[in-house]
Amino acid sequence: MSTSRRKILKMAGTATAALGAGGILTGCGSATQRNPNISAHEANCPIGNMPPNPIEEFVCCTAHGDFANEAGLPSPVEELETISTGYVWTEGPIWVGDENGYVMFSDVPGNGIYTWDSRSGTQTWLKPSGSQKFPTPFHVREDGTNGLCLGRGGLVAADCGVRGIVWFDMETKQKTVLADRYNGKRFHSTNDLVIADNGDIYFTDAYNALNANYRESMWELDFFGVYRIDTENRVHLVADNLRPNGIALTPDNRTLVVTDRSGWVAIDLDNDGMPLRQRQFVSREVTGGGADGMQMDHAGRLWTTSTGGIHVFSPTAEHIGFIPVPNRRANCNFGADGYLYIANCDRMLRAKIKPEFA
Repeated sequence: MSTSRRKILKMAGTATAALGAGGILTGCGSATQRNPNISAHEANCPIGNMPPNPIEEFVCCTAHGDFANEAGLPSPVEELETISTGYVWTEGPIWVGDENGYVMFSDVPGNGIYTWDSRSGTQTWLKPSGSQKFPTPFHVREDGTNGLCLGRGGLVAADCGVRGIVWFDMETKQKTVLADRYNGKRFHSTNDLVIADNGDIYFTDAYNALNANYRESMWELDFFGVYRIDTENRVHLVADNLRPNGIALTPDNRTLVVTDRSGWVAIDLDNDGMPLRQRQFVSREVTGGGADGMQMDHAGRLWTTSTGGIHVFSPTAEHIGFIPVPNRRANCNFGADGYLYIANCDRMLRAKIKPEFA
């Protein structure tokens, strides 16, 4: 979760967001298409009547302008539409199945995993998805799953609640912790992940699981890392010099792209999946800001959240597309039904991908 969207502030009121001709949003926390499985106190934006926390609040709505340096770039999708709303902070969308399948996503501070399809609407897949402690301990800011990936015969998740990488059996929903430490020290806040063709898991360890006043006193590692979990669940350090958040892997499995305060950093990998070199892929100046989650498509194009919406870059880092998205963008992913799914603050959006970007 990027610093830009995790600002600690008090909101004077609820902002009304609009996309223009698409008109997808009536305001943050709108009851339209709200998930009926979420209680009222979880459905507010920012967090309303959840256990009191004087330190920080989630900010979903942007009362100020949030404009990108899109320079007239084409949009790779048709009009956006809201498919489900009423969450605290959505994240980690993935597609399960063929074109008749469904999208699955996390509500990180809401501590749940949900599914949506056009036939059945929103369903609760697992709640709680992360920490099983209730009420939520005062030092915890996010206690649910964050990034999700299909792999190793099940669902793999970055679990803020246990501060580790976990595996779920898709049938029984039984959870197994794959890793929660490096060199005996707990991770800060496992955030996002991607799985290589051979089953290796690459993930980022960020800062956001704990409330601000407790972070430094409870952190055991003195850096924010990018890691690899091999198929024997051994943890290897890939990078310790970044402020990582989102992560993606090229189709040939030879380069990671990781978000950083500088923008997007490429990490070239050797035959063993370990780092050869780092290089700047895209500077944050290109979009006018930093990033959260992102996905790499089959052609090696990077679809990444950043200022103003979703930005698309070619394999050679050319800025080739832009989707304006209101409020805070967390992540996106592709559906086998031809849609792009976007985790957008307190809701999920989707838009049909245009043929030239499919």
